Amino acid sequence: MDTNYLRKKWFVTKSAGISTGFIAYKGGSSSYLSAPLALQLTRQVSNNVYAFGSLSATPYVLQNNGGIFYQSGPGKNYSFMRSNNFGVYPTARIGLMYTNSERTFSVSGSISVSSSSYNTYSPVYTPVNSHVQ
Repeated sequence: MDTNYLRKKWFVTKSAGISTGFIAYKGGSSSYLSAPLALQLTRQVSNNVYAFGSLSATPYVLQNNGGIFYQSGPGKNYSFMRSNNFGVYPTARIGLMYTNSERTFSVSGSISVSSSSYNTYSPVYTPVNSHVQ
């Protein structure tokens, strides 16, 4: 692995991937395909501490197979739960990373903001008697 960039104060790294999966639930199933893309700017703060910021975009396709698993109602937007859903999930993140002197261990923490068409309704979890106060 090339670690020469670790000797610079500022450096840019990029990453890309592909992910696929299958979700089964009562009454149906879903499958998805996504391809996350990210660009990260990192600055060495000290010998062992790095600050970073990144932007990423994850294009995805989600396909629902069978089963109606949500309650219909006026004004409800189930755009994430359509039979076929295409979209992009953007994210911005900032954080810090500590690496030991031997570069055999690191720990990091970050905060992020993102945007999604998902309206926080879970097809898998529906509270029992959610209408009762």
